[in-house]
Amino acid sequence: MRTVIKIRKDLLSWKGKHHLLLHPKRGIDHWATLVLKCNGGCPCVPSRKHCPCPESLEDIKEEGVCRCGFFYSKEGLNILKQMVEEYRKGRVRVSPPSKAQSPHRT
Repeated sequence: MRTVIKIRKDLLSWKGKHHLLLHPKRGIDHWATLVLKCNGGCPCVPSRKHCPCPESLEDIKEEGVCRCGFFYSKEGLNILKQMVEEYRKGRVRVSPPSKAQSPHRT
């Protein structure tokens, strides 16, 4: 059985291996605990039985972020930061829904 320490190590290894960035506000221990509560699976996509999952790389390639919002590409994190800044300034950015928001995506 995986422990929080092992999951934390796996998440950091995945991050390094694939040159990813982590969500700036959520700590790795918080995320590792969520994964542990899901028996080692993805906390956001129950059909994904292991976290980190290979499918997250496709999510990041398409959207700049994994479905859970934990792993980001450099570009994806920059977009997040821009959106937060626009929100803080009171500007709302209207854009078409992403594939991740589509009700047809599995």
